[in-house]
Amino acid sequence: MDNARSHSSQSSPLARVADQLSTLSGAGSRVPHPDLPRADAAASAPNSLRALASDIEAFDLSRRGQGVVGVPATTQQIADYLAFRAGEGAAPASLARYKASLARAHRLLGFDDPTREERVRLRPDSGSKREPGIG
Repeated sequence: MDNARSHSSQSSPLARVADQLSTLSGAGSRVPHPDLPRADAAASAPNSLRALASDIEAFDLSRRGQGVVGVPATTQQIADYLAFRAGEGAAPASLARYKASLARAHRLLGFDDPTREERVRLRPDSGSKREPGIG
């Protein structure tokens, strides 16, 4: 495990989320209300924060592997990521969590939620509890 990952795994859940949001936002992004992530974290359980940080990190690493850095992600990028994770065998509950984490990260960074689009919401591999529609 490299130093950045071992440091990240030993930090507080809030610090991990802050680190992952900072990494995901890239140089060109902004946090419109810097206190928003802290307020959100104060209202969240530590395990929820750890899951959020882990989900953001996995999404960011996947995007970097494709040569894409930062957010906002497009609806298609979110749908493709969820399909990829489903193809790896992720359970529907895990897919729903990934989608919720990506939505939350976008909102905390001041972007529209790309997971609300029908293309993501109704995909059979998106973790939606609704009947699948067109993908």
